[in-house]
Amino acid sequence: MESDRKQRLTCELQLMVYILNSIWLPHISPIQVIFLAELGDYDSSVNTDGYVSELRLAPNQSEELEAAIHEEHKKLRYGSRW
Repeated sequence: MESDRKQRLTCELQLMVYILNSIWLPHISPIQVIFLAELGDYDSSVNTDGYVSELRLAPNQSEELEAAIHEEHKKLRYGSRW
């Protein structure tokens, strides 16, 4: 549980750095902001199959929603154009 808290704080700090350094891109959607805050940048070595199902991002979270979240999250890679 403590590592989850540390990961969330790290992601929140990362978002703050993006904003303060004017890296914030105007075409990033609000849902992508939530994904960044909750999941951080997508990393295929860390974000393996089923990682979204371990999180509760929505009530009554379905497999279809988890697949959609996974696809959107894959677009969020550090250094990418988002």
